[in-house]
Formats: sequence, structure tokens, C-alpha cells
Amino acid sequence: PVRRDGAAQHRNVGRTGALDTLLAFASATRDASVSGPMVRPRFVDAAEHGGALLIADQLRHPCLEHTVAAVAPVPNDVRLDGASGAEHAPCVLLTGANMGGKTTLLRQTAIGV
Repeated sequence: PVRRDGAAQHRNVGRTGALDTLLAFASATRDASVSGPMVRPRFVDAAEHGGALLIADQLRHPCLEHTVAAVAPVPNDVRLDGASGAEHAPCVLLTGANMGGKTTLLRQTAIGV
């Protein structure tokens, strides 16, 4: 018989999604010959810095490296700083041509954090 407990099903779907995400990250980091080295983010208290801060160097989208064989993807650096008088901007206005990599940059930044 099928249980009709919606809350339990919702929790199980969330847990399955979280497990799937962790397994995908583990699989991508295991194959260092394709993806290159990967590191975990380091989180710091925004109050210590005076505002929100994001520094990400050599970001790559792990899925992109598995699908594009002819050309190696170009890694991107992202620097955002919310402190007043900061060297880097607090946000990015990302523009460019179609198929120019805007969505890839956004996604790899989200994956990075």
C-alpha cells in the first residue's frame, strides 16, 4: 500500500535531492584529470570584513568540462565586496552577446558557493 503522507514524501524528495547533489559533487571531484583540483569554500563573518565578500578564483563549471571536448573552458575569477569604500564592486552587471557565457558564469559562481 502507498502511504498518503504528503509531508513525509516532501521530506524524502528533499533528502534524495540533497544526496544526489552531494554524489554529483563527489563524482566531479574524484575525476581530477578532467575537472582539475576543486576546493571547498571558506565562509567568514561579514561583520569582521565590514560587509559581504566573495572572492572566487579560477571558477569552472564542472559539467561544461565534460561536454566540451574540442576547446578547454576558460576559468573565471569573481570578486564582489559589499564593504563601503571597497576595492571591488558589490554587484556585477553582466552583459554580452548570446552564447557568450553569461549563464555559465552565473551558474559556476552559484556552484562555487
